[in-house]
Amino acid sequence: MRNRLRESFGSEHAHLYTTMATMILESALPYGLISFVFIVLYGTNNTAAVLFIPLLVQVEVSHYPRSKRLRLLT
Repeated sequence: MRNRLRESFGSEHAHLYTTMATMILESALPYGLISFVFIVLYGTNNTAAVLFIPLLVQVEVSHYPRSKRLRLLT
């Protein structure tokens, strides 16, 4: 995958998309982890589950493209 990106974008620009941090943030990992913790807490009737609802909303909105985020906020 990295080689394809380097061929397409060139090594200078492909570096942006091939770092591990970028791959993790662009994936659904943050949303998945927060959802998992929320489901476990909710399933055990723990009131701390309420604290994870705003986090879920923030993570979900941050994955929208900027144009969609602006339409959501207006």
